[in-house]
Amino acid sequence: MEVVRRVEDGLVFRDKDGRIGHVQWRRLRDRDTGRLLLGYGHCLTVDSAQGITSGEHINALARGSAGITAFKGYVAESRHEHEAWTMVGEWAEREAERMSRPLGDQREITEADLWARTAKNMAAKPYKSLGIDLADKLQAEEDAAHDCLIRSDLRIQRQRAEGRDHGAEFADWQQDRAIRRVLEPRMEALDRAIRRNGEVIEGFRAAVADSLRELGRRMEQALRMLEQQVRRARLAVPVPAPQPSVLPATSDRPRPDAPAPSAPPMQPSGGFRM
Repeated sequence: MEVVRRVEDGLVFRDKDGRIGHVQWRRLRDRDTGRLLLGYGHCLTVDSAQGITSGEHINALARGSAGITAFKGYVAESRHEHEAWTMVGEWAEREAERMSRPLGDQREITEADLWARTAKNMAAKPYKSLGIDLADKLQAEEDAAHDCLIRSDLRIQRQRAEGRDHGAEFADWQQDRAIRRVLEPRMEALDRAIRRNGEVIEGFRAAVADSLRELGRRMEQALRMLEQQVRRARLAVPVPAPQPSVLPATSDRPRPDAPAPSAPPMQPSGGFRM
């Protein structure tokens, strides 16, 4: 709410929507005492108001409670003797609640959600680093270095007991690490090339399979045509009829041109010697 100007019978205000309204003085007076319900006040930041005391205190969080923690909220809420009023910018809290939800979340943001976010922010107690934390951090790092050295020595002793060469294994690990560092940025391009070559090989395989099927089909056609030609050739050649065989008549008389039978060989007798 903003005071635009003062007129004779009251004040003119402008709200957050830009609407202007006239409020009469009688509306701003106490009904019993007639006192005007307006007073002089100071506007300070939470840090600058630390240490002061006032009768009534207004904690105005025009930009919401995003910058308020439990430490700063305690200072802001403990400046009064009698009453304290906490006023939170609704638009800022509503926007923070909307940004904290997933994209596309259509749930209604209720007044309870806004107060829950305000309470969460004003109850937060973030850790503040101290000077002693530096010494603790250094001690923790030194202890971690000692533990690393002990583990490394135990590993080397174990490898020696197993007959392994720690230096050679470490060199191989360094080389493998260097190769991986060089190849990892190129792995995506290598994968694309492998997939592209795989597609080419698959296309070549399909083409070869189609060619083999076509070759088999043509060979089958050629065999069928050859069988048909052989069958036609067999039907075209005439087969001669079988002739009866004539056997010569048999006779006991020898033929004139037959050779004479030879005499059996003579066996020597016992009374003669040659």
